[in-house]
Amino acid sequence: MTRKEVVNDGVLDDDDCEREYSVEDEEYDVTALRRLVKIERLRADMAYAELEKERMASASAADEAMAMILRLQNEKSSTEIEAKQYRQLAEQKQEFLQEVIESLQWDIINLEHERSEMEENLRLYREKLRQYVKSDEVDQFEASGARMNYLRSAMEDGIEDVPNLSLDNMDSSVL
Repeated sequence: MTRKEVVNDGVLDDDDCEREYSVEDEEYDVTALRRLVKIERLRADMAYAELEKERMASASAADEAMAMILRLQNEKSSTEIEAKQYRQLAEQKQEFLQEVIESLQWDIINLEHERSEMEENLRLYREKLRQYVKSDEVDQFEASGARMNYLRSAMEDGIEDVPNLSLDNMDSSVL
C-alpha cells in the first residue's frame, strides 16, 4: 500500500498529523493576528484622535496669540496717536507761552523806556521849578510828594497796614 492509499483507508501517517496541527496553528495565528491588527488599529485611531486634539489645541493657541497680537497692535497704535496729540498740544502750548513771554518782554522794554522818559521829564521839570521857586519851597514840595506817594501806596496795600495814619500828622500842603 502506498501512502495515499493508507490515508484513504483511514490510516494517518506523520505528514497528515503535521498538516492537521499546522491548520490549527494557522487558525490560531490568524485569530491572533486579527486581534493584533485590531489592537493596532485602535492604537492608531487613538493616536490620530490625540493628534487631532493637539492640532486643535495648537490652532486655538495660534488664534489666541493672533488675537493678542492684534489687540496689542491696536493698543500701540492708539497709544502712539495719543502721544502724538499730547506732543502737539505741548508744542502748541510752548509756542503760545513763548509768544506771551516775548510780548511781556516787549511790554517791559516799552514801560522801561516810558519810565526813563518820564524820569527825564521829571528832572527837567524840577530844574524849571527851581528856576521859578525858592529852594526851601522845592524841598517842601518834594517832601509832600513823597508823603503823597507813601499815602498812595498805603491806600493800595490797605489802610490798616499804615501806622499813625491820621489827618493831624499830615501837612496842610499835602491836602
